[in-house]
Formats: sequence, C-alpha cells, structure tokens
Amino acid sequence: MASALCGMSNTLAEIVLARLLQGVFGAALVPLAQVVLMEINPREKQGSAMAVWGMGVMVGTDPGAHLGRLAHR
Repeated sequence: MASALCGMSNTLAEIVLARLLQGVFGAALVPLAQVVLMEINPREKQGSAMAVWGMGVMVGTDPGAHLGRLAHR
C-alpha cells in the first residue's frame, strides 16, 4: 500500500510521507522474516537460507520502485 502511494505521489511532501509509512510498517518485516527463516530451516542450512533471502532483498527493492512509478504513468 505504501509503495503504491510512493508511485502515485506528485509532490515532495507526498513522497516523503509515503516513504515514512513504508519505514514504519516495513520495519518489523526484516527481523520477523529472519526469525521465520531460522525456525523453518535446520541449523546447517540457516546460512544458505539467509544468503538467499538477503539476495532477494537486495535485488527485489530496486525494480519495485521503478515498476511502481511506471505503472502510475
């Protein structure tokens, strides 16, 4: 929802507010996802699971912002 607001923003104030919402609501997702990964994977595979998750976070954040803006146009 907050990502859609970022894509639909027309002013600096709107994008700042939308990004603030992303930060507030998204802050708990990272540690929660890491806890879930640790719980569902055996100890010997936790490192690999965290590495795959980390790559998804790094690669997935950039295209989402660009696609959101393109979808708004």
